Amino acid sequence: MSGQHPLIREMRDEIDTLDNQIFDLIQRRLGLCQRIGEMKATSGLPLSDPDRESKMMARLLDRQQNELLDEATLRGIYQAILNRSKDIQKKQGDSE
Repeated sequence: MSGQHPLIREMRDEIDTLDNQIFDLIQRRLGLCQRIGEMKATSGLPLSDPDRESKMMARLLDRQQNELLDEATLRGIYQAILNRSKDIQKKQGDSE
């Protein structure tokens, strides 16, 4: 990376920091989903809550301010997160 522009290196360092924060926040979110899965399992509540998912997506789409994060990309990211969350909650229900 010799000869790399110092500002590019600085921005990449900032991206690395943001990636670490995003990773930590996703881990934290999944931990909460795991706890919710445990509560759903003991309470006999259904795994899926389509109304909650729909409201969450609408809330996120309302925050969308520009084309840097288009709707399809935003939906794809959160669908992957929701799928993993459901997998974790399903495992909690299976272990009860």
